[in-house]
Formats: sequence, C-alpha cells, structure tokens
Amino acid sequence: MTFCKTYIKTPSFKYLFWMRLESCTCWFRYIAKMMRRHYSTKYGLQIYGENIGYALRIGHSFGTIVNPKAIIGENCTICQFTTIGENNNGAPHIGNNVYIAPGVNIVGSIHIGDNVTIGAGSVVTKDVLDNCIVAGNPARVIGMNDKPPVTNLWKYNN
Repeated sequence: MTFCKTYIKTPSFKYLFWMRLESCTCWFRYIAKMMRRHYSTKYGLQIYGENIGYALRIGHSFGTIVNPKAIIGENCTICQFTTIGENNNGAPHIGNNVYIAPGVNIVGSIHIGDNVTIGAGSVVTKDVLDNCIVAGNPARVIGMNDKPPVTNLWKYNN
C-alpha cells in the first residue's frame, strides 16, 4: 500500500506518523505536535514516542494509553483499550515482537520478555519470560511460543 492510501485509511498510522515527526528537531515539530494532539483527542490515543522501538503497530486505534516512562521494543502490536501504566515502583519494559491483545492492562515496574503473546483482558502485574503466552486476571503462563511471530516482513526481506 502506498503512503497516501495508508495515511488516509489507517487512523493509528496517522497518529504514529505525527508522533514520530514530533521528535524531530526542526521547526516542523510544532505542526506535528498540534496534529498528534488532534488525533489523540479524536481517536483516544495517548502514546508518547521517547522510548518506543521500530515498527510499533496499533491494531485498532481507540482507547490505548501508554505511559511516557514505559519502554516498548521493536515490532510490537498493541490492540484497542490497552493500558500500559506506571505505579509507585515504575513503568513496564516490554521486549521485542510482543503481541498485546485487546483490553490488556500492564502495570508496574515489570519486564515482559521477547516474543510474548498476551491474551485479551489480561492484567499483567508480574514479569513475563521470553517466548511465553500469558492470559487471565492476574496473568499466568498458559503456553509457550515455538516460533517468534514475524510482524514486519520488510525487515527480513531486505
């Protein structure tokens, strides 16, 4: 899909586009900040890009909140109505290739490993090891990922 088609059809792409441009050092960042705020209000997204890795994907762009202190790795997917927040101890650190299903709450100074899948409606308050599938309230390991998900084929084809 071309840039224009993606920009027009994908609300989360619009938000992420302006969020990434907001971190540039040129005069254009002020326009980017206004556009990001507009889309933040329109779609209910609150994501700040200081600690977000390459190729973040937001599945459905409604009701997603990410704390500015949270660290998110590369090739992560976050679905709608997800909260990644901080408590008194600190914010979460999320590894690479993590899939976060709808309605997930991740709270506290926890570490989520690489290649993790978090099931819908889970509440994650403890560390999760690499290659795990977790679900439930509180989240428990229910399986293991045999193969890591390939969420960004472009990276592997070039």
